[in-house]
Amino acid sequence: ARIVADHKGVRLSLDDQACEFRWDEVGAVETETGRFGKRFTVTVHTPDRRWYPIEIEATSRSRFKEWESALDEVLDAYFEDDGTKDAPRDEGQEDVRDEAQAEKVGAGDRADAE
Repeated sequence: ARIVADHKGVRLSLDDQACEFRWDEVGAVETETGRFGKRFTVTVHTPDRRWYPIEIEATSRSRFKEWESALDEVLDAYFEDDGTKDAPRDEGQEDVRDEAQAEKVGAGDRADAE
């Protein structure tokens, strides 16, 4: 399983299945970690009250905090505190990739977990 959140929106994929959500199609993004085990669940909620969950298995529970932090940075860039969406940032921002499974790109404008 894989989730990517960046300037384009949020993309979820599992095996050969994938779905994309532009920022104007995203109402909310929710994360959840199980009390036990190594599964990190991300759910994309759309304004029409549909939801799309995906479970990502981590190599270690310590990855959850890293993924949560990277995703929060991206969501903060696109959603204001009052729940309204910001305008998307410039696509031309420089990509800086980390070898880890959860990545930050363009000073936090991308979160990637698989």
